[in-house]
Amino acid sequence: MNITDYLARKNSITDYSQYAAYDTRPHVGTRPAVVMIDFYNLGTHQEATDAVITQSQQLVRLARSHSWPIIWITRDWQQALPSTLRRQPQRTDEQLAQAYAIDSRFDTQQDTVIAKPRASAYHATELDSVLNQLGVDSVIYAGHSTAGCVRATVTEGFTRGRPQVLVLECVFCGDMRAHWSNLWDLHHRYAPVVQLAELTRITNM
Repeated sequence: MNITDYLARKNSITDYSQYAAYDTRPHVGTRPAVVMIDFYNLGTHQEATDAVITQSQQLVRLARSHSWPIIWITRDWQQALPSTLRRQPQRTDEQLAQAYAIDSRFDTQQDTVIAKPRASAYHATELDSVLNQLGVDSVIYAGHSTAGCVRATVTEGFTRGRPQVLVLECVFCGDMRAHWSNLWDLHHRYAPVVQLAELTRITNM
């Protein structure tokens, strides 16, 4: 499947000749890291389909088979903006801790977990230093939400200079219009979108 054509159809775009200059070929190095953004309970149980969870579990298995580092991102709810938490139903500290715990359908015991205070996983966190210490040469992203924390992280990640890709089946958002429009834009500007099967193929060569 041609990803650009597929995303164009999802966005009802018929003429995208002006995007021809963008290099949308996926580039994955020999030492990538997989960054799993906001697979916490509050997001996955409300917005992720069973298919997204299954495909994301497959991505994790792919990473483990290659011994790629996996970094899980969640929300530092204790440092979140008060206005953000006020927009949500009132929860106790115990409920908030559970809401922002990584979904138990994923095993994170051998991985790094980073809590972020804002949308980007790079902002005011140790993600940069962890990637540098691990000798990572490229980044594979999955997660939620496409229009929010995924976009913020991928955009800031682009400034670090590492090649990066987004896995089509493992990115999700409650607003599907925002999901497809942001995937289209990110695909051309900051991180080519790649199918999981294609990622598997190019990394097993």
